[in-house]
Amino acid sequence: MKHTHFINHFLWLATLSIFIGCTREPEPSPDDSIVGTIMSFRLDPDSTSYFRSYRSSPEMGGVSELFYGSQEGYSDIYSLVEITPVEADFFLDTLYSADSLIMSVFSINAVYFTLNLVTSEDTITPPELFYFSSDGDTNLFSQEESSFFTFNIDGNLQTTSSGAVTIVTDTLDNSSFQFDVTDIFQEFILDTNRLNSFTYKIIGGERMDSLVAFNAPKMDVHYFRISENTDSTWTDTLTTTFSTIEKLTIVNPGDWVENEGRFSIGRAKGLKSILKFNLDTLNTFSDSIVFKDADLYLQRDGDEFENAGYKVLSYPLRDSVDMNLFSVEVMDTTSLEFIGASSAFTDTTDNYVILNLRNFIAYLHLGQLSRYELQLSSSAENNPFITQTFINDDTFHPYIKVRYVVTK
Repeated sequence: MKHTHFINHFLWLATLSIFIGCTREPEPSPDDSIVGTIMSFRLDPDSTSYFRSYRSSPEMGGVSELFYGSQEGYSDIYSLVEITPVEADFFLDTLYSADSLIMSVFSINAVYFTLNLVTSEDTITPPELFYFSSDGDTNLFSQEESSFFTFNIDGNLQTTSSGAVTIVTDTLDNSSFQFDVTDIFQEFILDTNRLNSFTYKIIGGERMDSLVAFNAPKMDVHYFRISENTDSTWTDTLTTTFSTIEKLTIVNPGDWVENEGRFSIGRAKGLKSILKFNLDTLNTFSDSIVFKDADLYLQRDGDEFENAGYKVLSYPLRDSVDMNLFSVEVMDTTSLEFIGASSAFTDTTDNYVILNLRNFIAYLHLGQLSRYELQLSSSAENNPFITQTFINDDTFHPYIKVRYVVTK
């Protein structure tokens, strides 16, 4: 991150310019191997610039943790997981040939569905677990399908609840919820007359007023094996684990009001932003320049230590967008370019986010990108329930500082 006195220096230089959109200054080259003087200019917003937020379906796929329960500003939060498909014939009480010499019979001892708790509190309300017993896999796990308003799984699929739930603590004091799903496994998953779903739903109770985070859901099948080569005696209990291959949290994003002079991003709210600068000045440069860097300065709204380490993503737009067409009931279909993309983390020193747009600027100059708009969004690495807001008013406007060198 740049130091504050550098930023103040550039702001002072901007006031000397007779152009609103750009200022230039020579800088001594820090690298003696570069022929020529490093130049810089600053791009400020003009009458064609804008910084606007929009909402589409919440994007809760790809996150490292799953959730159930409720949180201020959100409600009806639950998660879906799909486990590795089960080969039913392997577990049925029939002869099974592992090879030409050994014949085995399997008998199910117990089947458990387990999820590891990330939330660490003295009292945590256990969730309810349901299995989707409808025929066929549900294919529900595109992150754009996480809109509470358009996602009605209860109305489309028959559900079957699990058995008892217990809390299990390992030697490192890590806690897990363990559900007995033996009946579900034997009645539905081992039914070879149907094309089974392997999807479970994890949801909090009706009166739950807190949010619980968990990870690593899995299903463990404990079974016995009889080997006919050993006098048909039971061997020790064997275990096969079916891990998660798909996961998704569904959330009701609640209300959000756009504030003038602010723009925001946040996955659970379905919030993204479009930024546009007037970059026509790039057309005045010759092909002999090399862009060293191009930093976009954004100032966060709120305490400088709030949401530390929040990762912001930036993507160039491929096509024009109509800001009035976005809706929280509809998935975001904005067409993006992946060349010129960038990311940055929030800085607790000066409350700035500084995105390096060097590739974006360079591709525009070379004609490989044609649009000036950028989409800002929240990374899947962030807490999805955090909304990050940026300032665009008389106290601060986003700007871009570009440095370049003429090579000949």
